[in-house]
Amino acid sequence: MFNKTLETILKAVKGVRMVAIFDGDGFVVYNVGDENIADEVGAEFSSLLKYLKKISANLDINSINSFIFEGENRKMLFKKITEEYYVVVSMDVDAIIGKLRYVLDLMNEQLIKELL
Repeated sequence: MFNKTLETILKAVKGVRMVAIFDGDGFVVYNVGDENIADEVGAEFSSLLKYLKKISANLDINSINSFIFEGENRKMLFKKITEEYYVVVSMDVDAIIGKLRYVLDLMNEQLIKELL
């Protein structure tokens, strides 16, 4: 079901290593690419999401639609698809985030359709 859509995202941007759908509790619904990264993210995702929701409420941001971590070894992009599901992308530090965001915007309706 998700395979074709997530593979399209994985192949669209050079340097993307993993694309996954997570639920709000940190469980991997589906992923393509490096499964080890998906497991690592899943272990921390729900705690991170709860903390970010608390910060966004304190800063009067309301709902968090996306967030990006950029480190020395990797970049991670988290984007809300629905109230319960997120797409998470892990990429090399030299991958172009702007292109990835564009591709995710193009694929968003398809992801929602496949989730519902």
